This record gives sequence, C-alpha cells and structure tokens, in this order.
Amino acid sequence: LVLCVRIQPTSSSGAAHSDKRSTRVKSAASPVISRKDRSLQSPGKWEGITYDDFEASFGNFGTVPLTRDAKRDSDSRYASQGSFSAMIRDNAGAESSVFHVANHNVTQYSDLRVEFSFYARGLKGDEDFFLEYSSNGGNEWVVVKQYVVDQDFSSDQFTKSQVVFSQQGSFLFTATGKIRFRCDAEDNFDRVY
Repeated sequence: LVLCVRIQPTSSSGAAHSDKRSTRVKSAASPVISRKDRSLQSPGKWEGITYDDFEASFGNFGTVPLTRDAKRDSDSRYASQGSFSAMIRDNAGAESSVFHVANHNVTQYSDLRVEFSFYARGLKGDEDFFLEYSSNGGNEWVVVKQYVVDQDFSSDQFTKSQVVFSQQGSFLFTATGKIRFRCDAEDNFDRVY
C-alpha cells in the first residue's frame, strides 16, 4: 500500500478526481508498487509518504482496539506479495476498518494518490468497501472512492487500484491527514485483504 503526494498548482476547476485504472491481476505473485518505483522518486512528480506491506507489522496502520472485524492476517493466499495482509470484514463501521495511526502533514500538496492491491473474498450483490480520507486526525471521514463488487472489482481475485484526489471541498489537506479502508459487507465471511 503506497500513499503518494504531488506538488503542483491546483487545477483551475479545483476538481477532485478518481483515476479509475483498476486492473485485475491473476495471481498473488503479481508485483505491487515498491518503494523503488521511479515515478515516486522523480523530482516535481510524486513523492512517497508511506509504504506498507504488512510483513513485519501493521506499519503505519492500526485498528480499533479489540475489534474482531479488522486485523493483520497471515494467510498468504490473500496477500498480494509476501505472507501478510490487512483484513477488513463485515459492516461494523470503524471496527471494520484499518486506518493511519499517525497524522500526516499534507498541507503543501495539491494531490494525494493511494495505490494498493486487494483481494475481496465472498462479497456479492451490492456489497462494497471504501477508501476514506480524514482532514482532522480521524474524527470525521469523507469517502474518496466506493468499491462495489461486480462494478469495480470481482470477488475471489486480486485487483490493483490507484486513486488520485485533489485538495478541494471535503478534501482539505491539513497537518492531520489520514486515510482509512472500511468494509461495508453483510457478515464476517465477507472480507477484503
């Protein structure tokens, strides 16, 4: 999971946008963006803020204490690389989420880009999960992108996603920025890794 930022003037429209380049990949061996990705290191382009693969720990992420609906999972079948992943399930609000523990100062940036791979298991019908952003340290969350099964992805396979959003309206880039992934499925058997 990579959180990147770009320094550039805000567009004249100031519009937030989602880059809907989700692609399906066929195996867990498919690579995800690494810290050595040249596009993250190019001057004047994208700069990496966080990188997490969940191998050694949750890294920059955490969960609500004592939740059973979000955890660091060791079933390598659902990890896009390595053996570990973050898992969210059910629809218990904050308890069904993983989120940045620390605040990130994103005041100097015009765009945020979140890149990640996921494996949805058991989602059906109109079940979904969300990528959300908080400008006030996690007190309130705004939906950046809703991922709906059979529209944005298929269950039981890996999917890569990249979402870009700009500072405007609900997306205020502050010194207390955080991102969160929240599941909104039916039960404990509906999971996103």
